[in-house]
Amino acid sequence: MAAQEIVQLWHLCVLWMRYGMLIEDQFILLVNIFGIILQASYLYVFILYSVKKFKIIRQIIAATCFLGIVYFYSFYEQDRVLAAKYVGFLSCTITVLFFASPLMMLAHVIKVKNTETLPFPIIMASFIVSSQWFVYGCLLNDLFIQIPNFLGSNLVDIIKFPR
Repeated sequence: MAAQEIVQLWHLCVLWMRYGMLIEDQFILLVNIFGIILQASYLYVFILYSVKKFKIIRQIIAATCFLGIVYFYSFYEQDRVLAAKYVGFLSCTITVLFFASPLMMLAHVIKVKNTETLPFPIIMASFIVSSQWFVYGCLLNDLFIQIPNFLGSNLVDIIKFPR
């Protein structure tokens, strides 16, 4: 896993945590606080042993600045429902892009007709977690949770079993 992926996961956890705060969902809040702690720990260890420390720190600063803008907006927006809508849409969009990023590996797999380069445990874990979050989104009737996780579990299915 590259540093950029860890930074993106940390970034997503912070965004989803803010969304959880805005819609007052303790479960989303708790899961993403745990995710933030894990990703921050991974980043610390990654930076500690990396030879390209400045590049990773630059990515963290860029993500933090972006998050600062989002948090600033969401704190000062008078309409809490509108703020939740914008933060939810942003979180949903970035999550879909994150899920779609492994599709680049799929082109290589199709070209060489060999799936050995795919990290099967990570793909399976992503499928299971995405499916669970999709069900949770259905229980809440929350499209911002449903959409990225429905797409994520189906993208994982495409990667697992390319036609």
